[in-house]
Amino acid sequence: MDSKNKLNEEQRNQFLPVMKALYKVMETSTPAPEDVNTLLVLTRDLTKDLPGGGSGLPVIAGFNIDDMGLLPEGDVIVDIEGVPYINTQFGSFPLSDVSLMTDEERARFLPATKTFISVLEKENIDQNEIQTLIDQSEELKELIPENLRGLASGFGTQAAGNTSQDDSSNIVEARIPQVTIYSG
Repeated sequence: MDSKNKLNEEQRNQFLPVMKALYKVMETSTPAPEDVNTLLVLTRDLTKDLPGGGSGLPVIAGFNIDDMGLLPEGDVIVDIEGVPYINTQFGSFPLSDVSLMTDEERARFLPATKTFISVLEKENIDQNEIQTLIDQSEELKELIPENLRGLASGFGTQAAGNTSQDDSSNIVEARIPQVTIYSG
């Protein structure tokens, strides 16, 4: 049975390019500098549209888009004498050719990313696909250190429109009220 996606087309199109760029960077051990640039530019631009300019985004493993010093406009990855550099407010630094993810991490995160992209692409979503996304999200939630799970749950429920900060909430409970049966 299909349901109407609670995100309207404009909302879906706000996140879809970022998720597609993320997927493209994640799917290979050696992403092209152009693909990394696209991801960083889209992410930077998306955070500008968020309340507080993205300052409410969670910090995971010390990574925070606000603290990266990205320039407010223009490309983030630039070519300097044939070498890709990341261009920041702190200067330009050679882009590392170290793989961003291990093969194991790719195998763990790509399926949920792909499912989420599929959900974003559709006006009407299949309940089985939503269940798959919920199941994948629950598996990934287990990777979050115990002391940070409340933050992750709170962020997820806020994104779903539930303002409760109850640490016992989970993505399943957050999504149940979001499902609307589409009738024709």
